[in-house]
Amino acid sequence: MTEAKRFNTGKPQLSYILDFPIAINQMAGVMEYGEKKYGDRYNWRKGQDPMKVMDSLLRHATAIQNGEMLDQESGLPHTGHMMCNVALLAEYFGPKLVNNS
Repeated sequence: MTEAKRFNTGKPQLSYILDFPIAINQMAGVMEYGEKKYGDRYNWRKGQDPMKVMDSLLRHATAIQNGEMLDQESGLPHTGHMMCNVALLAEYFGPKLVNNS
């Protein structure tokens, strides 16, 4: 039997994210927490100063550096919060990066 043709060369292999189930679960947990906290799953789409997101990312990184693994407010891993912050930065800056290449 011949396999169906697929023209995926040069395209991102999004299945790589499946290699990180712990990280994805942490990120989803933080997103769910954010939906409850802000009352809107897509609150982040309203936009915000990216430096505020960077500050949050760095606060979570600094907490880990100081030996704290769980965020005191949410009780969730700082790494999940960091992933969300990095995702937000990618979404906010992504269009600029694509348009400048």
